[in-house]
Amino acid sequence: MHIDRDAVLDFTKTKKAMIYQHNVSNNRESITTIGRVYFKELLAVKGVNVNLIGDIKVPSSESATESINTMFVVEAEHLKVFDKVTIRSGFQMLHANETIELRPGAKVESTRKYMCNIHNNAPDLYTCMDNHGKWGDKIQYDTLIDRFNEQFPGSQKNHKNIMLMEYMWEGLKSNYTTYIQSLGNLKMDGNLVKGPRIGICASNVQMHESTLDTDGHGCPSDFGFGKGQKYGSCGGSGGANGGFGGYGGLEHDKYHDKCTDKHPHAYYNGLMANYEGSGGSSADPGKRLGGAGGGIIRMLVLNELRAARSTIKANGGDGQNGEKNGSGGGAGGTIQILSSSLKGESQVYAKGGRGSDGGGGGGAGGRLFINFVKGFTHDA
Repeated sequence: MHIDRDAVLDFTKTKKAMIYQHNVSNNRESITTIGRVYFKELLAVKGVNVNLIGDIKVPSSESATESINTMFVVEAEHLKVFDKVTIRSGFQMLHANETIELRPGAKVESTRKYMCNIHNNAPDLYTCMDNHGKWGDKIQYDTLIDRFNEQFPGSQKNHKNIMLMEYMWEGLKSNYTTYIQSLGNLKMDGNLVKGPRIGICASNVQMHESTLDTDGHGCPSDFGFGKGQKYGSCGGSGGANGGFGGYGGLEHDKYHDKCTDKHPHAYYNGLMANYEGSGGSSADPGKRLGGAGGGIIRMLVLNELRAARSTIKANGGDGQNGEKNGSGGGAGGTIQILSSSLKGESQVYAKGGRGSDGGGGGGAGGRLFINFVKGFTHDA
């Protein structure tokens, strides 16, 4: 199957569309090539060797509410996203049993602006890692399904021959905005993956001059476990996460003690990355002028993560000026990197956003978890 890059498939008049190339007689050379596609609610692609050579997008005419509920899902043995291709929808799941390759300039972006976990003792976000240490040189398909069943006990069970994307997408959509999963290798070269919650699972990952970006996509202004606080004419405080949010200031000392008492405390909820950075307090109630917190990035790599000149970031957003006072910055988000080996020179950020002029408090720094596989598994 070949759909040229200059061709356009328009599925915006139907809610759900599927492009499915059957693997006849186990033909490993079967190729599914897809050019530009616009869709309304769900687009699913399945093939042996899938090449995405044109943009896959939800039309910009879709409302924000409609857009964030859209899903693009692809399952393949080998998946290639070609140069300068943009994938944009509310949720994306890219799955390959062997390899995923994102070529230079390719982008995967969520249209969802924020996600914010405000539930105490909430279940862990989905992880493909086997906590019992049953690993070889490659992530196994059956192990992946077993882990999904453990974490989503209400889903279908013991149906390992059905299409993986049909089996997993609803569960993962509740946990992430982008999930990239390769049982073999994931190669990224000059790419951008952007949205509130990014999950990566692979046996090996190579990142070169690529960016994972959840800046300002966590809890919005005035939301979160450590949301910013405000007293009277004080500036709004920053949001909290790994540290305390900075308190709001005041030009004179009359209410100084009141200002310094109003700032959120750090929160800690276990050894997994499950909570975003909290939003800063708005200077003007109801106007959402505080900076949003950083989002969540989880990278689970069985063997080697090699990141060269790449950036992984979950920074909080800056506060905006109110009519009289400043607003607080958002807290940095949460990043978790789990691998057997880390190599390369790259940058990882989870910084708090700046408070605005007029006494806005700074957002707290986020959390960074770095785990090594043998120390993470229960029986190691």
